[in-house]
Amino acid sequence: MLFEPEHYGHRLSQELSDHITSHTGKNDRFEVVGKLENISESTLRQVVYRQISLTEKNALAVIELMKLAHQNIVKGEVKFRQDKTYFEEKLQLVEH
Repeated sequence: MLFEPEHYGHRLSQELSDHITSHTGKNDRFEVVGKLENISESTLRQVVYRQISLTEKNALAVIELMKLAHQNIVKGEVKFRQDKTYFEEKLQLVEH
């Protein structure tokens, strides 16, 4: 399990916080709270930004947000490859 009882009552690691905040935003947090009961967007934001501690209750929301972060990274990789191909094709026209 990602989070064990000894994690509760402590803030997320800076590393995990940085990864989540780099790849998710407000709309992602709203998507998570729409799926789960008994957690608000502001609470999820405070947990992710290390303002409040992890609890058993909010840990589920953090895990869901991590899943969205991963999805966003994958989407970004696809977009990156598409953009790279686009520019390579355009630049070949300039070089010839």
